Amino acid sequence: MTEKANNTAIIYGIAGLIPFVACTILVYFLPKPTALLVAKVFVCYSTVILSFLSGILWGTALQKDTMTNAKKQLFAVSIGMSLLAWVTLVIVMLSSQMSSFFITAAIAINALAFYTLRIFERRLCDTNYPEWFTQLRNWLTPIVVISHFSIAALVLNL
Repeated sequence: MTEKANNTAIIYGIAGLIPFVACTILVYFLPKPTALLVAKVFVCYSTVILSFLSGILWGTALQKDTMTNAKKQLFAVSIGMSLLAWVTLVIVMLSSQMSSFFITAAIAINALAFYTLRIFERRLCDTNYPEWFTQLRNWLTPIVVISHFSIAALVLNL
């Protein structure tokens, strides 16, 4: 990948933080009904990004020629994280508009999933990733997790 392509991917990665941070800020300032709606939007976006990152594991597994234990783990975590994210989306969609507990639980589950995914990547994938991507993931993941826990705390206190 060229330097220009690397920079483009880095810019897109950083831009991907905007919905996480913006939703967190909005929940702080908006009245309860609107804040809960924004929190649901946050979970939707979180689910999309978690599924996207999980798909990268699938692609990493496909690069390996033989079916090793590591490859099986990559496939399992890739699908498992996407399904977990889907469950949090279902929880939020089925909860009533005023149910801050379920929204908070869904956000916390996704926060832990992002953190767990990064730990798993460090163990099995970082040697396969370009250095710039590893550094980008190391920088973005804490911001994403902090956004999740921040908005979860705000929603729980609505």
